[in-house]
Amino acid sequence: MREKINVFYKMNNRSLEKEINFPTSCPHCSMTMKPNFYYAYSNDKYDSGSQKIGVLFSCSNEDCGKFFACQFEPHDVRNYSDLRQIELPYSALLGYHLPENLQNISPKFFEIYEEAFEIEKLQKLNTAGMAYRKALEFLVKDFAILRNSSPEDIEFIENNMLGKVISTYFNEFPKIQKLSKASAWIGNDETHYTRKHEDYDINDLKNFINAVALFISADEMVDQAQELLES
Repeated sequence: MREKINVFYKMNNRSLEKEINFPTSCPHCSMTMKPNFYYAYSNDKYDSGSQKIGVLFSCSNEDCGKFFACQFEPHDVRNYSDLRQIELPYSALLGYHLPENLQNISPKFFEIYEEAFEIEKLQKLNTAGMAYRKALEFLVKDFAILRNSSPEDIEFIENNMLGKVISTYFNEFPKIQKLSKASAWIGNDETHYTRKHEDYDINDLKNFINAVALFISADEMVDQAQELLES
């Protein structure tokens, strides 16, 4: 549905009424909605066939409410009143860094974490949360197997729930145990129908997983340092 808005043209120092198609979904939460309109601005002249108009909206979904911007320009340079939205990539500026030596401990963790990161960049947070939870399980279980390599231990670790593995094999690593348990709790919320920890989200999950990764990486580095000292 086309809506009328006032656009301020800087070069003309005046506002003109234009019609545009409002976005029908939020780039943050992906929910279908009619956005709240705030402001429209252009650095160009109103009769320019190459004009670009920036429009500020916010999501009308009460559980989101985030602001987002869209760009519009003439569909045809000969008809500058016919404006269309220009599709632009709209994702958060995300980045991550994992200790490289974890590649030797749990290469599958690296692979799944990177997939989760790519999913998160697409703002598919529900799916990303489940992927981060899976990455955690591989990291914790692979580290447990590294420290407990008997056939009986490996079978137990591979076939039992993550929480059972954490409580059984991480008593010598209390900080990793606490962080892994907290990560698992939040991660389970990402996979279950009902959330038990409403105050924690995917960002907390990532922070805890990253802390687990750092402690495991440090433990591996200590072993390398010990080898050096004993050489």
